[in-house]
Amino acid sequence: MQSQIEKQVMMTKKLALTAAVALSLSACGGGSGGSNDTPQVAATQTITYQALPHFVDANEGEQVRLSLNTTGSGASDLKFDWKVTFDNQPLTITGQGSDSISFIAPEVDGRRTVQVRVSLSESSAANTFGFQDQNLTVNVADLTPTGPTVSPESDLGNVVTEVDMSAMTAGSTWIETQNVYSKETQLDNAHTALNVQLTRSFIMGSVDQNNQTIETNYCGFKDVTSVDLASVFASVSCDSGNRTRQFFQKDGSFSVVEKCDDTVIGQSTFKQKSAESVTNFGSLTINFANYPKLENSACGVIVSTVGESISTENEVLASVEATAFRLITEYEGNNFEVMFGFEGTTDDFLVSLGGIAGAENKASVQSVSYAELNGEATRGLLKLDFGNTDLNIKGTFDLTLPSSTGVSEQLEGEFDLVLE
Repeated sequence: MQSQIEKQVMMTKKLALTAAVALSLSACGGGSGGSNDTPQVAATQTITYQALPHFVDANEGEQVRLSLNTTGSGASDLKFDWKVTFDNQPLTITGQGSDSISFIAPEVDGRRTVQVRVSLSESSAANTFGFQDQNLTVNVADLTPTGPTVSPESDLGNVVTEVDMSAMTAGSTWIETQNVYSKETQLDNAHTALNVQLTRSFIMGSVDQNNQTIETNYCGFKDVTSVDLASVFASVSCDSGNRTRQFFQKDGSFSVVEKCDDTVIGQSTFKQKSAESVTNFGSLTINFANYPKLENSACGVIVSTVGESISTENEVLASVEATAFRLITEYEGNNFEVMFGFEGTTDDFLVSLGGIAGAENKASVQSVSYAELNGEATRGLLKLDFGNTDLNIKGTFDLTLPSSTGVSEQLEGEFDLVLE
């Protein structure tokens, strides 16, 4: 039993740290400048199809049309299996077997969802490679609501049918705090519950009230050039498919809350920090052994993870915390970044990096000016101040970096990062 628990503890630690580092580097939750309906090419190379978007909106009683737009030699021979459900019951559809269907959005009370899934039939799948099953959520609006569209105020503000963007000005600075809740199957049917919180800053560009999108310039996330509020948690899975979404708003902030059945799987809150553009959220100073000193202002990203290993009897077997943060600045006229990922919290004082003592803890450098420095530290030590929080961290570090020149580089640095 003890050996089993130890294995679960190790797995929980690994999952928590991996989740923290991955989310700090990924563009999760933004909705990039790319489109969801980019054509994809099947393995036959003569057939193409168009991926379905993650979400579409419809009014009750409205006809909904969906198409994969398959083209090419042999496309007409493919058979598709569509499943369209509402309240776990199938809806009547037209076009079953083809690449296009239509159905009538059901009558609803309040905002409800219809789930759509399409896959190749068994006969077609046997000879076709490369097609990925498509999932789509249809958000159905109630045209005759029985109650007010705004509910009593909560900590996040009022529940609203859509976010009012009229007071959001281009050039203003915002802080996004995003929480993602997930479960990972572990040993003997136990599971690990993860709560990953990411905090980052962005400069707001233009807004589109009708489509509920905003143009963004995120610190450290060059691929996230826009945010579609209906797709913030499109990449977060919901096994049952019964997803719901709510928008909240109050003066100076708005939030998106995504649920699977009655369980929250994602929450993202956007708060205005300044009416002006702010790119300085702290500082980074590094003394190198063989390179010029770096001393500059910085922005950054902080991710904290809480992981719990839970038995089939719902008993918590282990609980761990992990942290990742990135410090982003300029060095010698180009982008420069230091990233740390470790088991523990922002006020753990001493953190071993690399080597035997801190094998799971990581530190890495990315430098455009000196590409030979790019890579993960072989060993190091991170000293964190007491009193650090999830949004306010300060500390020093010593790192040894392998270099493509064959000579290891020593770094001694200090930093502070404030995202409050």
